[in-house]
Amino acid sequence: MSNIFERYENHTPFILMADIPPNPLDKDAVKQYQDLGLNTFILTEDDVPFTKNGVITEAYQNAIRNLGDMGLDVYIRNMYNDADYFQNPIENKQGSNYGTPYQMPARNITNEFAAFPAVKGFYMADEPYMADLEDRPGFASFDRLQTLVDWKNQYYPKLFWHINHVSCDSYDHWPHYLGYTMEDFLQNYVDRVLRRLTDGGRSLCIDYYPFADEGKIASDYLWNVWTLAKICRRYNLGVSVEKKATPGICIQCHQFVSPIGEGLKRDLSCPEEIAFQVFTGMAFGARLLEYFCYRSIPQIDMNGMLRADTPHTYDFVKEGNRIALPMAKVVSAFDWAGAFLVSGDTHENEEAFAKVKSLELRKDVYSPDILAIHGTYDLVVSSFYQGAIRKYMKGAEQYGYFVLNYTDPTLKHSNQVDIHFKKANQAFIFQDDAWKEVLIPDGRLSLTLAPGRAAFVIPQGQQG
Repeated sequence: MSNIFERYENHTPFILMADIPPNPLDKDAVKQYQDLGLNTFILTEDDVPFTKNGVITEAYQNAIRNLGDMGLDVYIRNMYNDADYFQNPIENKQGSNYGTPYQMPARNITNEFAAFPAVKGFYMADEPYMADLEDRPGFASFDRLQTLVDWKNQYYPKLFWHINHVSCDSYDHWPHYLGYTMEDFLQNYVDRVLRRLTDGGRSLCIDYYPFADEGKIASDYLWNVWTLAKICRRYNLGVSVEKKATPGICIQCHQFVSPIGEGLKRDLSCPEEIAFQVFTGMAFGARLLEYFCYRSIPQIDMNGMLRADTPHTYDFVKEGNRIALPMAKVVSAFDWAGAFLVSGDTHENEEAFAKVKSLELRKDVYSPDILAIHGTYDLVVSSFYQGAIRKYMKGAEQYGYFVLNYTDPTLKHSNQVDIHFKKANQAFIFQDDAWKEVLIPDGRLSLTLAPGRAAFVIPQGQQG
């Protein structure tokens, strides 16, 4: 590859992990997990107990060592979403984790993890509520997270803080009856939790899954990932580099289980469904991907990547990652400015596009190179920039444009895209894991985006 493209690459990896991971002491099982392209391991107590008699067990320590020796970063999982998980003064503390009762032994864990270089962060809770609920006092909430914030600030200020949040469907997690919205919910988390972390990486992540019905992308998917990106960007513009948040989304790689008893819905049928989700995350600045889920739990009809009867699901994820993850080195070299929509000749996402109309960026300010863009099918176009910028995002040293074929991959729509640039006479394009340079003397560029695919376009030069 020509050195000309090096300025447009950053090899800082995304954070890539999967829930319900394999046994951390089984090297073959961990290798299979790594083969998906994942680099981070959520260490749970499913196979190794955390503590005994108040100290970290040898099995748990060996698990950390094994994962580190295999090149994986380790995130310690707060198994019960309990504020006292690390410092619990009560022997056999009784609790309920989303309705599942547990007993937690007494312990006082402080700086023990400092002895393990592989420990890079903490998965502190999953889907906490905005506030304590009187009828469900055992559930995690932003109120209770304050204890964990103080613990991390004292003992591990520079390690990563991760929590996954619900999306717009789970409105019981915030006081919707008082007029609060999901945007209010996420902003409340930013203000009350993320801002209180004194140092270290931190995430803002949600788990909306786009594929429930056959042949369509859920109409709320775009609004969810875009709203998260907006809130995360707004926070990041006001803090120092070491306090910036990493936007993240969850990747659907399970068969959908309805929380209201509607039964099993759509299952994955091709790698492009994974690639589409990864590319969508990238289009909105995500640099953390949480795949749900790895192992299956047959007892509750939770079908993950590993299944006795359908091993192809694992293969779909592996191939989808192979298609999409090479783009990470390019988007990581840029900062996300925002996105706009292009309705195709065949417009299949009318409801979704209408819901996010207020979130679209101003094309004349955030995408100064583009005069017009057209697609045979719907497109999401994101604007990225490099270099110092002035008020209203003008004056970036370089803009780049992420162009996503926003159609359900199972429909197999090949999207013909035409872009008319104002001044460019050439373009650098990253697509299908390769760079290419294209001369466009008239400023017009044509691309073909296969189902579930995207391209990153960097206009160059001026028309003579």
